[in-house]
Amino acid sequence: MKITAIAILGYGKWSNVTFSDLADFQLVYGGNEAGKSTIMAFIHSVLFGFPTKQSSIPRMEPKNKGPYGGKLTLADTKLGVVTVERLRGKATGDVTVQLENGDVFGEEKLAEILGEMDRQTYEAIFSFDIHGLQHVQQMKQAEFEKQLLVAGTAGSDTLLQALLQLEKQMELLFKPNGRNPQINQAIQATNKVHESYLSAKQNNDNYAKLLAKLTELDDASAERFNERKTLTGELSKLEWMKEKWPVYTEWQSLQEKIKPAADEFPVDGNIRLEHFLNRIRERENELLQLKERKKVLEDSGIQNGAIADKSQIGQIESQLEMWPIYQERKAAFLELQFEERKQLEQVTMEFDELPLHWTAETDQEVKQISREQEKLDNDVKTEELTRAFLQKEEDGVQEEIDALEEVMWPAEKWKESANHKNTSKWREFLWPTSMILTLFSVVLAMVFSSFWLYGLAVLFAASSLFFYMKRPAQNVEAQFIYEEQKKYRNKWQQLYVKMDGIAHKKAQSEMILQEKSEKKAYLEQKQALIYEKWDMPPKNDFSVDMAELKAQIELQNRLVDIKRQLVEKEKFIKDWEANLFALPGDATSPEERVAYLRQSLISYRENQTDFAKREEKLDQLANQIDLLERDLRDLKLEKSNLMAQAGAHSEDDFRQKGLEAQVHQEAKARLLLLEAELPARENFAGYDELSKLKEQEFLVKQKIANLEAESREFERQRAELKHEIERLEEGGLYAEQKQLFYLAQTDLTELAEEWFVLKTAHEVLKQTVVHLQEEKFPKALQFASTYFEKLTHERYKRIYFENNRIRVENTEQVMFSPEELSQATKEQLYLSLRFALVETITDEYPFPILIDDGFVNFDQSRLDLMMELLRYKKTSNQVIFFTCHEETSKYFSPNDRLMLY
Repeated sequence: MKITAIAILGYGKWSNVTFSDLADFQLVYGGNEAGKSTIMAFIHSVLFGFPTKQSSIPRMEPKNKGPYGGKLTLADTKLGVVTVERLRGKATGDVTVQLENGDVFGEEKLAEILGEMDRQTYEAIFSFDIHGLQHVQQMKQAEFEKQLLVAGTAGSDTLLQALLQLEKQMELLFKPNGRNPQINQAIQATNKVHESYLSAKQNNDNYAKLLAKLTELDDASAERFNERKTLTGELSKLEWMKEKWPVYTEWQSLQEKIKPAADEFPVDGNIRLEHFLNRIRERENELLQLKERKKVLEDSGIQNGAIADKSQIGQIESQLEMWPIYQERKAAFLELQFEERKQLEQVTMEFDELPLHWTAETDQEVKQISREQEKLDNDVKTEELTRAFLQKEEDGVQEEIDALEEVMWPAEKWKESANHKNTSKWREFLWPTSMILTLFSVVLAMVFSSFWLYGLAVLFAASSLFFYMKRPAQNVEAQFIYEEQKKYRNKWQQLYVKMDGIAHKKAQSEMILQEKSEKKAYLEQKQALIYEKWDMPPKNDFSVDMAELKAQIELQNRLVDIKRQLVEKEKFIKDWEANLFALPGDATSPEERVAYLRQSLISYRENQTDFAKREEKLDQLANQIDLLERDLRDLKLEKSNLMAQAGAHSEDDFRQKGLEAQVHQEAKARLLLLEAELPARENFAGYDELSKLKEQEFLVKQKIANLEAESREFERQRAELKHEIERLEEGGLYAEQKQLFYLAQTDLTELAEEWFVLKTAHEVLKQTVVHLQEEKFPKALQFASTYFEKLTHERYKRIYFENNRIRVENTEQVMFSPEELSQATKEQLYLSLRFALVETITDEYPFPILIDDGFVNFDQSRLDLMMELLRYKKTSNQVIFFTCHEETSKYFSPNDRLMLY
């Protein structure tokens, strides 16, 4: 299904606007608040109804209280091209569907187009925006994966809910170990009543025996009734046969008289034969008279001396009519000779056989090779420029390295300086440490008034003085030089890292050039095959050589055609001149001979008045004679066919067969009347004499009398049994328990049937879910894995579920859960699943895909891959892309861009 036009009467900010000629891959561009999302919501509303006032989706009614709604033009639907219009009316709007032939229908026809698709399912599969993607990422992981599982099985969530509902209804009716369900209670009640029923039955064995005997009598009575009914029918049939026996004997007699061969005689054959004979005699007389008149006219013929042979008139007229054509052909012949000489001057190549065929496939192949050669040359130039740039960059880096190495210390000096720096730091640390310990000892001695602490303070002071004296003098200049050398060495290391990167790029460039070289060799091989095919040595550039070859083939094919035309025209000229000079006359040139013949024809026609009248009469007589002869032949042929139909060899034989056919028809008509009185003639087949029929009738009547006597005796016995049974049933206990048992059994059966219906529905839905899980779900996951692999530049290769949780696997066989992926990769994962679902159900639901700025988190590479996928999807589903980013327009042709300003 494809949306080809959108006409909005009033919806949100839009009023009286139409967008037409929408493409399979359509861009709708506009800035913020340009109305893109409104158009997307309008499409949803027209297809699935306006949102109700209780819905969380905005209705977007116009603020000016104007018309509300509009229409969509849909192509490639089940009903062809249709127009769906939805306007203000009931809660979801009033729908009108118009077909191509002008027929108008209501909402039921829209349901036929959309199938079982509803708004919620459509938005979950075919329509999404950046807010929907972000909302999915904000959901809890378990909820997110559950939604993907439900989407992957194409509606299994609804089926599961239906299964749960059926299970609840079944449990209300019956549980294996339950007490409260209705069937459980009915089984308990039935068992109690059954026990009472069996007890009453055991106390009444004689009653059961009487009932069994009464049943036997009833069965025997029914058998006698059926037998008497059969015998009565047989007796009626025999009485009817006895009544119709004379008719049957006459029918048999006529059957023997009828001859099938008489049916072949034509209807009204004798009358038609006499009619043909009379007409033949009339035509023969008329033909004789006309021939006599023609002979008289031919004997009185007028002589015309202008042209002796009348048969030459037609030849002369034909040659004179062809004279302008002859002149035209001769002029064309001379022009072709001139063109041939001119074309021969341009021939530069020789071919063994002509004509040659420069086919469209050859032309396409040459153009393809030329384009590939041009592209390859451009690619090689680009890559050589890249290599030159890399070499220049490498030389610059090498110059920087050389400059640094000139001012850098050697490795031994650098190592020695680094060790000296570490030792100086240790010595500088000892002096302040000794000073701190001295001060700490003095403080303790003053606090505790201890002489040994004073001594310890003196010792620390001496140590501090020693380390101070040993401390090297501060050399600011050496420190500065060391730091400068350190910066040089860091810069030197960075330049070597950069040099490695440049080397890697040069290696890649070398590989690309190698590939281009191999491809160039392959193209040269294909060019060599073409040169070899046409037996042509290379002269210039391939495209120039092929253009020259094509021109030479066309030129020499034209020469072949010119030669063919020259032969045809020369043959026509020679044949016409031969026919001309075969006519009377002494002139030697065609012009003089034509002038002579024209004058002779004029003289002939001046003396033709009387001659023409006689010829006209002779023509009329000849035509009349011809018509009569044809009419006479047709009459004789019809007469012969008539006699052949009857198989007659002469007219007398035909008349005799006609009399026999008349007798046959009369007998056949009588037979039809008799057959109408005998609708069941097969009943007479078993009786060859009337006496046997009467004997069978007597036997049947005797059997009926015996059955009536037996019936009277059985009725007496039956009355006695019924009286005894009624006497036993006067207490009523057994009958009452029996009735209660059957009533309880009936209630239980009805509940069981209701439970069985629910059970059957449950099994059907369960098998449907299994089908979805075993077939559609793996297929959807396979599509999703393929899309995800393409969208991620083959960094990930598989999507699968593990313990009801989604997982992805990269090319290194490392597994990830969705929360471990980047935001853009999560969106790629979600989109892969969405498009996989679209692919799975597209045969049943080929609906348009609507996307509103869904890829803002994608970098340029991811966006290129996404757009490539959308271009692929347009072959099966229309794609309408709404965006406020103008740079995405480069993926669409100018005719496929709709700009909203």
